[in-house]
Amino acid sequence: MAFLFSVARRPGSVVARHSGGFAPSWRQRRPLRRGKPQPSPFPKLCSYGFVFCFGLGFFFAFGVCMEKVFRRFAFLLTGFLGGRRVFCMTKDSWNPQQYEKFKAQRSQPFYDLMNLLRSQEGARVVDLGCGTGELTEELHRFVRASETVGIDSSEEMLKKAQGFSGQGLSFHKGDIQKFSDADGFDIIFSNAALQWCTDHPALFAQLKTSLRPGGQLAVQMPMNHDYATHVIAQKLSLEEPWASLLKEPYGKAQSMLTVEQYASLLFKLGFKEQNVSLKVYGHELESREGVIEWVKGTLLTYFESRLSPADFQAFVTEFRKRLFAVLPDEKPFFYPFKRILIWAQN
Repeated sequence: MAFLFSVARRPGSVVARHSGGFAPSWRQRRPLRRGKPQPSPFPKLCSYGFVFCFGLGFFFAFGVCMEKVFRRFAFLLTGFLGGRRVFCMTKDSWNPQQYEKFKAQRSQPFYDLMNLLRSQEGARVVDLGCGTGELTEELHRFVRASETVGIDSSEEMLKKAQGFSGQGLSFHKGDIQKFSDADGFDIIFSNAALQWCTDHPALFAQLKTSLRPGGQLAVQMPMNHDYATHVIAQKLSLEEPWASLLKEPYGKAQSMLTVEQYASLLFKLGFKEQNVSLKVYGHELESREGVIEWVKGTLLTYFESRLSPADFQAFVTEFRKRLFAVLPDEKPFFYPFKRILIWAQN
């Protein structure tokens, strides 16, 4: 039996024929259209995608540029509000644990310097750059001082040093660059600290004003600034992006004098006796990686205190790459380290 359905025809539409009459309308999924074919939406979607990706890339690049601008603006603003010292030491980067990884090797110059002192029982002593205080306590007992004052700028170091306080020994926070004392000291002692100070002729002249008649000045400083570690660090501090981030290049070589100049300076300042010598301390390390660990406790603290954690890690990575291009890959590794020992009596 044939079924007939009434189908409303629209102009331009085609209705498929059925064997029994017209095909039912519910089987028409999509009417076929005569005329020109409809354009594909694919090109338009590609255009939208291109515009979206271009815009996303632009905003990303813009954000990176603005981050650098804001970071530099923050440095300038901080320097304007806080003065030049903001750029000199933004945070305390001294780590007692890192510094004491080579405790025995670092301690030997201290004992060599202390043995230059002449017996002066009951003396008033100051240790400039006392660090963790352990060696200051030994100095206090060796001299048999009536009073020993340890001074350091690092709160982390002083926290550990306070454990040695008592029986005439005390520790205080201070800037050794500006050190002076109206009462005067019989012994002014400084082990591996004054190299961080600037203008050494003026510094030593200032120290002499705090030294009592017959008093002794004893100073030990690293003089390894011509070694690859220090040379590379200084070069990096002059390159971008480190030069902009640091604001001040690393230049310990410019602040320190030669051995001969220190001897001449002591003579000009009026010291009656002096003993100035340069000594090379040889350190046997497991590998050249030990050199990186060594300078992390001293030299690299200059950069750690002025850079963000991410920037400091990037700096160390580049520093290691350049250093290992120069140092031989030997095991064990011999690390020569020069130091100057200065003793003078007023």
